[in-house]
Amino acid sequence: MGSYITNTKKKTTPHKRRIKCWEVLRCDETTCPAYKSRNLKCWLIKGTRCEKGIQKEFIDKIHICLKCKVFKLNFRSKKFKEILSLFHNETQKNIAIIEEREREIENLSLELAITLSEVFEALNKMAKGEPHISISEYSDIEIISKLKHMINVTSKNFSEIIDLTHEIAIGVSEFFDVLHRVSSGDFEARVTGEYKLEILNGMKRLINEELEFLVSEIEHAKASEIQIKKLEDLESSILNAIPHAVVGLKERRFIFANPSTEKVFGWKPNELIGKNTRILYRSDEEYEEIGRLFYPVLEKEKVHTENFPCRRKDGTDFLCRVTASVIGETLKDKGIVVVYEDITEQKKMEDALKESEKKYYDLYNKAPDGYQSCISDGTIVEVNDTWLKMLGYEREEVIGKKKINELIPEDEQIVFSKRFDELKTKGSIENLDINFIKKDGTLIPVTINATAIFDENKNFLGSRTIVRDNTEKKKYENLLLKSAEQWRKTFDSMPYGVLLLDKDQTIIRANEYVVKTFNSRYEDLIDKKLHSLIYRKDRPFDKCPASKACKSLKPETDIYYDEVIKKYFMLYAVPILDDTSKLSMCILSMVDITDLKTKEKKLTDSRDAFLNMLKELDLSYKELKELFTSFIHSFVNAIDAKSTWTRGHSERVMQYSLKIAEELGLSEQEIEDLRISALLHDIGKIGTYDILLDKPDRLTDEEFKIVKAHPNKGVEILKPIKQIEKLLPVIKHHHERVDGKGYPDGLKGEEIPLLSRIIAVADSFDAMTSDRPYRPAPSKEYAVNELIRCKGSQYDPQIVEAFLRCIEKGKI
Repeated sequence: MGSYITNTKKKTTPHKRRIKCWEVLRCDETTCPAYKSRNLKCWLIKGTRCEKGIQKEFIDKIHICLKCKVFKLNFRSKKFKEILSLFHNETQKNIAIIEEREREIENLSLELAITLSEVFEALNKMAKGEPHISISEYSDIEIISKLKHMINVTSKNFSEIIDLTHEIAIGVSEFFDVLHRVSSGDFEARVTGEYKLEILNGMKRLINEELEFLVSEIEHAKASEIQIKKLEDLESSILNAIPHAVVGLKERRFIFANPSTEKVFGWKPNELIGKNTRILYRSDEEYEEIGRLFYPVLEKEKVHTENFPCRRKDGTDFLCRVTASVIGETLKDKGIVVVYEDITEQKKMEDALKESEKKYYDLYNKAPDGYQSCISDGTIVEVNDTWLKMLGYEREEVIGKKKINELIPEDEQIVFSKRFDELKTKGSIENLDINFIKKDGTLIPVTINATAIFDENKNFLGSRTIVRDNTEKKKYENLLLKSAEQWRKTFDSMPYGVLLLDKDQTIIRANEYVVKTFNSRYEDLIDKKLHSLIYRKDRPFDKCPASKACKSLKPETDIYYDEVIKKYFMLYAVPILDDTSKLSMCILSMVDITDLKTKEKKLTDSRDAFLNMLKELDLSYKELKELFTSFIHSFVNAIDAKSTWTRGHSERVMQYSLKIAEELGLSEQEIEDLRISALLHDIGKIGTYDILLDKPDRLTDEEFKIVKAHPNKGVEILKPIKQIEKLLPVIKHHHERVDGKGYPDGLKGEEIPLLSRIIAVADSFDAMTSDRPYRPAPSKEYAVNELIRCKGSQYDPQIVEAFLRCIEKGKI
């Protein structure tokens, strides 16, 4: 509200700053028509915030106060009266303005009502379909004029709107018809009409595109249904093909089971449906326990796996890997799929693997050879226990503190450095014989085999080395030299000539008998051709038994007369075959039969001497037989001489065997066969390394495997000799056991030849009562107790009993 102030001393002037209601009242009613208005009579405007407030009441009543006698008596100040008079005048003016405004509003309302009536009437006519409606557009109120103008414009275009509405109705009808046809299965139906309205053409394109997409989706859905059916069939096939038991459970009862359930548990699927899973477990306690293990976890994790013992239909127990998965999103009603996988064998394998790892670790540290690893500068970073024991060090004294060259004597440093450089370039060094310095300063002979470690750029990083203690090897070498000397002496002591030939009949070895017979030096015989020595020919002689044996691969004989030395010889050639049954070498024996020939000549000189000739022949036959026996004995002695520990073994086994045969009452022919078989039972050891026969420790599995091959090797050696062909099975099976755990063929009981079973008892008794490099000979009582303990498993009980009777009678 504005105000004027009168000053008695100065001319009254209006105040430049007019006060607004919204400023004084701090009004923020932005919808009030007086908000930020310049009108000072804002509180008089109809519809303002203050219209019904105290301000309006003040205006309505202040003029009454101004006429009040009491009010006038209390305010007699001339100045105040002037102000009140001025205020009264202004108030009267404002009241007049308000009354004028109210009349204007009433007129405006009337005109607005009349205009709205006209507008509604025009709209009503248009709604009834009457086009070309027109009303007067004149009005003092601009907004009413515009409203009437809008009605006239609308009426003018009303016919066009009706036409468009009709086109829209037709288009929409066609759209719905096409959609109905498609929904009824007519997937070829499309909208075909042409429209003036672009929106209808756009809807046409959109509907046709959607129909194309819909048909595509329907075809895809059909294909998907087919694919889903295939997937369901595939799922069923997969479920049937799973080798583990797969079951569905609800409330711990079976709702389905795959065919493998029968293989795992012995229960057919239809036998399980509806039954409780208790039948898969060994006890009620374990049934409850697996529930406690699985269901709390499945509530959270959805999938859980445990190893758990189960029981088959036949009552046998086994270990299962049980994997359960929730059916659906939750464990509602405890619906789960469970897979039972029999891991009994897997668990055994895992346990075996752990045991193998333990054995591997033990094998590494307790290996017979020392192992060491070095980095590029030669620093030792790893050794096994054998290495430490070999050199006398503690682990902490070596690892990271010693270099390999510090263990090499000064006079061998150059050789070692050269070979170490070779390791860096070639990647390995083999069989380097060298000495190591032990912690106590002594030297130990070793053999080194090493491989290099390279990075991806072929840079040398270090080495892995096997260090073998050669102390025993040196002893073995000496034993080998000694054995070779013994073999040479045995070979040379034979009472007949023996020549070892290669497959071209070149002399490889000749014994002393041959050297003396041909009055030659041993060196002159070696590498000489057989036909040049015996027949004095420059090319092979076809009648030579060695030539025949090399072709026939069978033993061949011939009688040869040497005109130079005036002697007859029985030549006996035996081919030696390799593992592929091909000729390897040949042995030629030369037996002097000059005396026999001389006697034969004397017998033929006189008919009267016929009987004497028969006697001589009989004697000669016995001599030949004795010669054959002597040959066998000499050959066996040569075999036994390979080792000081087995000398005389074959002879003793023969004697024990013959005593058993006599006790059993065998025939003379059986006893003769047994005698030869017992003598030759170990002939296969001629192909066994002497170092194994004399090894002071127990044989390793690989070494024992080599020794176990001697029965088959013996058969291969003797196979060419027809005279003893029937004895080959006896020699081959003398290490079989009656319980089938022997070798080489695992025969059992009566499958083993009787003579082989006799030799087995005699052989074992002699072995147990003889010294061996790895133990002294046990007592005779110990050997007897072992025979008794093992009869029926290793030995034939009847033969053991016969052997014991021989001991009781003092025959053994």
